[in-house]
Amino acid sequence: MFKFRGVVFILILLFIAACGGGGGNPVEDLSSSITTSIPVDNGAIGSDGSIPADPGAAADLTLLGVDTNDNSVRDEVEIAIADRYPEDIQTKNALKQVAKSIQSAFEGIDTSDTEATSAAVSEMIKAVDCLTSRSDDPRSDLLFIEMQMVDTTARAQAYNAFNESAAGQFF
Repeated sequence: MFKFRGVVFILILLFIAACGGGGGNPVEDLSSSITTSIPVDNGAIGSDGSIPADPGAAADLTLLGVDTNDNSVRDEVEIAIADRYPEDIQTKNALKQVAKSIQSAFEGIDTSDTEATSAAVSEMIKAVDCLTSRSDDPRSDLLFIEMQMVDTTARAQAYNAFNESAAGQFF
């Protein structure tokens, strides 16, 4: 259905597979760039420690959805992450980092600007690397967060456009 959606997803999966045999510690190697490139919460879902209220049908009315606490993660996605990992702070933060990187693909990246697209894909790769180092099942978690983020036709079209702009680039 969404034939180009998988371009970045496939690149990310390849990165996950390639990441496993290097012998280094990806957490130590990338921890400074990960935490400075996309801020992560200290374990709380909302910046004040609360989970945002379910936006209901309003969540799907716009491309960017509802983000009442303005942390670049849609409220219904934060709720889904909290439901999936109620006690695992590191995995919650890693999933939110991936969600933020996907959300940035929806937020007006000029898909004709290869430099902006490359920067966004680089952030996605960092986020996936973070998730890989913190999750017991990174492939399942990556699929989970992508399904949460790309959940309407408009979001799928934006994600496809982003993936098409990234196709053929080297990262």
